[in-house]
Amino acid sequence: MRPLPFLAATVILLAAPSEASAATNPIAAVLDWSAGAVFAGISYIILTFSNFILYIAGTLFNWVIAYTVFGFANIIGGTVGIVAAWSVLRDIANIALLFGFIFIGVATILDIHGYEAKKTLPRLVIFAVLLNFSLLASQVVIDTSNIFSAAIYQQAGGEKCETVEKNCANNGISGKILSMTGVAGIFDTKETKAADDTSFTRLGITYLMMSVFVTITAVVLLAGAIMLIIRAVVLIFLMVLSPIGFAGLAIPPLEKYARDWWDKLLSQSFFAPVFLLLILVSIKVAEGIQGAAGNAGLVQALTSGQVGTIQSIVLFAIFIGFMILSLVAAKQIGAMGAGFAANASSAVVYGSMAHTANFAAGGSAYLARTALQKTGTKHPAARALVNYGLKPLEKTNLDMRRIPGMASVLGAAGITAGAKPSEHATFGDMKHMYQDVRGGALNKRLNAEYDEDQAVLRLEKEAHDPGTALSSESLRHLAGMSTKELEALHGIQDGLEKLAYNLSPEQFEALMKSDKLTDGQRSKLSESRFAALSRAANAAADQNHPNPTQAKADLKRELNRVSKNDLENHLPSSLLDPGTTEGLQILANLSEKQREDVANAKKRTATEKDNVRNSSPVGVIESTYRANGGRNGGAQAVSGLIRTLTVAQIGQLDKEILAQPEIAEQLTAAALIELQEKKKLSVAEMTTIGNNIRRQGSRATQETKNFVTTGPGAALWS
Repeated sequence: MRPLPFLAATVILLAAPSEASAATNPIAAVLDWSAGAVFAGISYIILTFSNFILYIAGTLFNWVIAYTVFGFANIIGGTVGIVAAWSVLRDIANIALLFGFIFIGVATILDIHGYEAKKTLPRLVIFAVLLNFSLLASQVVIDTSNIFSAAIYQQAGGEKCETVEKNCANNGISGKILSMTGVAGIFDTKETKAADDTSFTRLGITYLMMSVFVTITAVVLLAGAIMLIIRAVVLIFLMVLSPIGFAGLAIPPLEKYARDWWDKLLSQSFFAPVFLLLILVSIKVAEGIQGAAGNAGLVQALTSGQVGTIQSIVLFAIFIGFMILSLVAAKQIGAMGAGFAANASSAVVYGSMAHTANFAAGGSAYLARTALQKTGTKHPAARALVNYGLKPLEKTNLDMRRIPGMASVLGAAGITAGAKPSEHATFGDMKHMYQDVRGGALNKRLNAEYDEDQAVLRLEKEAHDPGTALSSESLRHLAGMSTKELEALHGIQDGLEKLAYNLSPEQFEALMKSDKLTDGQRSKLSESRFAALSRAANAAADQNHPNPTQAKADLKRELNRVSKNDLENHLPSSLLDPGTTEGLQILANLSEKQREDVANAKKRTATEKDNVRNSSPVGVIESTYRANGGRNGGAQAVSGLIRTLTVAQIGQLDKEILAQPEIAEQLTAAALIELQEKKKLSVAEMTTIGNNIRRQGSRATQETKNFVTTGPGAALWS
């Protein structure tokens, strides 16, 4: 479509001139004509494609009718395979029947009064007779329904297919419908010429209305074709299983299955004539429309503007109602796959129509916009035209299912999923897709996805191989994986140590909170994450280790890898238990910062916090002090350990220990400053410590004595 007519159309739509202004203003009249022409042209394209869809659906429907109705008995029903499969079930049933007669005979000889042989014997005899005619009985039912279906189909306008070789698939009810409504005449040159006096706007509306009518007809016919195919498959199985339909006469446990078999046979067989009957009624209504509108179809009534127009629209609405009712009836009768067929046909028909309409309208807007922008004009009207007319049209989704009330109409036919408008179907979406393909973006994206798949496969392979460490490429890929990607990783689900060990603290925390992993998987993942730390602790405790220094260094390295979050939330309790070998080593080698993290952790138990404190240098001194009598000898036992503490650690000592003379005389001026800044000592406690430093015979350094006597701390410590 050329851009200039569409450009003029958009201008006229924005300007919205009245009929009077168009009559007095030649430019407005030209623009009015252009707008209607473009609107009619786009509508014509939509109607053309909808007719093509109806042609495809109608041809498929005609072929399915030819094979599953007219040719069912010759092509499907009497095949050797069906007879052979039925014979197997028949023979099994005959064997069961033989055992039944034997059982009745034994019961009669033994005079078992609890078993009513007289009532059972007639049922077995009837079953024995009907069993061998079960296939024939099912074929009679199916053939009867097909005879009715064929007769109704011919009444509806379809050609009789006496043989499959006869090409009757191209002459069916879809062509009959198009002919009666006048849709076929739209594409006739004479008919188009006769409509020259009709305004383009009215033609556009007519084309759109007919597109709705045609697409609904296409949905019904395509759904009917799908249901008839499913019907043929189901009937084949029912024919093979026909002995079950008579087994319930003699075998009470099979009575339920026999009843189900009969229900399925009747519903699947006779939904076809009912479906076709409603289509026949629809066509007869359409024929009545021609008489109501002067032997003119809906197209002629709409374009001519005659009095019968409204009447024709109402009658054709009734026609559409009958078409939809045919789907509802098929579903109510129990046609298997009716819901699937309705949704699938709606998705195919309206999805195709949406892409075509969007391409036609959006493509025209794109051509008009690019042509206008290439002129370089900066006129405000051109700017408004592009911003508010052409660009929005490029992004518009002209899916018929977005028409108000269309979802309700389709829902009445049992169409749910198929009633949802297509996504990513606008011209802009299609253009981006084309540009992605042409520019190589699609290829790059696909290659990136391929590389991603390869990286995941390599990562999982290395993770499962006990003799291979994770490569640098796998480590980088693992570090960039999201929580969702990690959840789907088999190695994570299996709790492999290589993966758990190399997860970042954030990744590990997210997985431990994930509801996609079971409690067992999370527990195994946590155990695997700290397995290397546990091994290093055991190696450091091994007195026979060939390189104790290296073992200690390895333990320190593993402890440095443990994050603050791991210490506070995930480190197993066994690794903070002095009663275990690894726990004892880990507690002894924790840094002060790590001990502080555990002490402040809300999820750590009081026992774990006590274990961490007692294992620290401060904790060792305090426990030794208490173990050696406290005031009565404990200070002497720990006095040699005081100088091994840092200033910060001295600030953590118990007040009672600090007040002992053997301890106070070993304090430095820096330690005293630490105590007076951070330790909450009372005046009496500080005076006691100061007096112990100044006392006769104190072994405190002269610097410390000067600090508490004449120095800056004299006022506090005296």
